[in-house]
Amino acid sequence: MNKVPGIWKWTVAILVLLNLGLLATMWFRPAALHGPDGARMGGGERPNEMIQGKLHFTDAQTKEFDVLRERHHDSIMTLQREGQELRKQYFDMLKHPEAADSGRIDSIGNAIGNNQKQMEFVTYRHFRQVRALCDDKQKAGFDEIIDDVLRVMSRQHHSSKETEQRGPEGASAGEEQGPPPPQR
Repeated sequence: MNKVPGIWKWTVAILVLLNLGLLATMWFRPAALHGPDGARMGGGERPNEMIQGKLHFTDAQTKEFDVLRERHHDSIMTLQREGQELRKQYFDMLKHPEAADSGRIDSIGNAIGNNQKQMEFVTYRHFRQVRALCDDKQKAGFDEIIDDVLRVMSRQHHSSKETEQRGPEGASAGEEQGPPPPQR
């Protein structure tokens, strides 16, 4: 009978140590893993920081880059809102199967595809304009980092979608997102 209390003491001690280890991991994990706002994700920088850090823009280039970035952000946010509304309409048809004829399903599906196509085009045009800002040396640097920039943007996009799906009381993340990286 005395063996049972000893087992409980060891079990409690092990659980306390495991909990302390978990708390330490949460407290001391790198700030690099913050979240969908892009701040220090995966140890990297935000896409604009990557570009400006590598390319060393002049003051004039920085001002123009900021204008381009703001335009891109506004365009993407508008397209994302439209895409969210289209997806809502699309999946709301599950609730009303009698109104979900194949023509309507196909039409909204095509609209979702066109919306995504527009986001890709807007992002492509943005980076083409950013590259045009660069001198020859900066263009070489741009060409070196563009895949990494797109990868970071893709991570932000996926993190934002996860936050949006499980966010606080259904709140949408609404962060600037970019396209997935190009397929290889």
